[in-house]
Amino acid sequence: MDFHRPTYHLTPPKNWMNDPNGAIQWKGKYHLFYQYNPHAAVSATKHWGHAVSDDLLTWEHLPIALTPEAGRYDKNGCFSGCMVVNNGVPTIIYTGVKPEVQCLATSSDDLLTWKKYPGNPVLSKFPDDMNLRTFRDPYVWKEEEGLWYMLLGSGTRESGGLCLLYRSSDLINWEYLHPLMKGNRVETGLVWNCPNFFKLEGQHILIVSGQPVWKPFYWTGIYSDHQFSPQHSGLVDYGGCLYAGLVFHDENNRPIYWGWIWESRTDAEILAAGWAGVMALPRIPFLNPHGGLGFKPAPETEKLRQNKITIPEENYAFHRGSQTVSILQGAALEIKLTLEPGNSRDLGIQVLSALDQSEYTRIGFNLKNNELYLDRSQANLSPTMFFNWPNPNYHTAPLNLQQDEPLTLHIFIDHSVIEVYTPSGIVISSRVYTSTPQCDHVFLYADEENSRVLSLEAWKL
Repeated sequence: MDFHRPTYHLTPPKNWMNDPNGAIQWKGKYHLFYQYNPHAAVSATKHWGHAVSDDLLTWEHLPIALTPEAGRYDKNGCFSGCMVVNNGVPTIIYTGVKPEVQCLATSSDDLLTWKKYPGNPVLSKFPDDMNLRTFRDPYVWKEEEGLWYMLLGSGTRESGGLCLLYRSSDLINWEYLHPLMKGNRVETGLVWNCPNFFKLEGQHILIVSGQPVWKPFYWTGIYSDHQFSPQHSGLVDYGGCLYAGLVFHDENNRPIYWGWIWESRTDAEILAAGWAGVMALPRIPFLNPHGGLGFKPAPETEKLRQNKITIPEENYAFHRGSQTVSILQGAALEIKLTLEPGNSRDLGIQVLSALDQSEYTRIGFNLKNNELYLDRSQANLSPTMFFNWPNPNYHTAPLNLQQDEPLTLHIFIDHSVIEVYTPSGIVISSRVYTSTPQCDHVFLYADEENSRVLSLEAWKL
């Protein structure tokens, strides 16, 4: 058994999983589709896997929804896309490859089986005179006048990533309008994958995943007359392991964000394990007081809690460096922690640690740099660990604590998955592969002894 496999995050039944696709709540049940290779734990010809849940937490895998068909428009893969309900009919819009074309599929039996539109592809031609690299990963919504709008991820060879905006009355005949937004090829990548565009608290949000910078970016701004004016920007996740996210709205019009957390171990280790890819916990987007986009765990995640862990207060004491006594133990935990820094310039929590602290991962705050960090440089002493692509072992996010403001962290640990949330909505997601299952201890650390624990709650999940 692979002790690195998460127990409460969604993983594939076996083999390869990547981008979340076509998420929807249909007749009370949550459906999540995903890019899937059913043949091996490698990124190859993509199908649409399918899972269903009553609560966003416990999932049942269903038969594959979309399969590439030899000799046809999606012969080399059914790439990412979304789902809408068109006149009561669940409709998938996805990219077939190669070449890249946009396609439809519908279901008449509550999303169990899918029939591809006989007139596919519904869009097969790039806009003229743009020298585009690609166009894929449709994201579709309906506006008040009753027309459908679609964003496609793309990029030009000159300026880099951009999103193309289209319009249709029937999902079949599409009119190209203009680029909704263009990026900077150095900062946000040559190509934008998996665009999302949705309204939130009076603003509109654009999310894309840049390639080859391999980061998920967002912009908040004003959308008027089909033009988008960005006002704030940032990263969806600072951990270097989350990509290709998807926002959908549930039956109460609540936005929910799904993201793919990829592997950080070698191909040989992935093949030996026989599975790859994890979905992050469902996240709720919100606007923070500064106008930026933040995320918090969906409240449903509280149902994962099994046993609350009682931690003796004598274990709260800090020493210079890390504690000598493990405050709790577990590889599947939820931790809510508030620390008063005192005179410390560096403090936090050490998780997935060996009892002798020869291996560990640190989640902390550096006051000098005003940054939250996740340091996995000591997570596994084996030289085969593959943490250097596409992001380094030390992940950081800007976090400006006011004077005397405590550090508050909400952490989920699921064997090889770590998700860290702050009250302002900053998120760091990462992967850690310990050398043994016994690396499951938790310590606190600080560089001065007058730091204090203001609150600490933990649950086994």
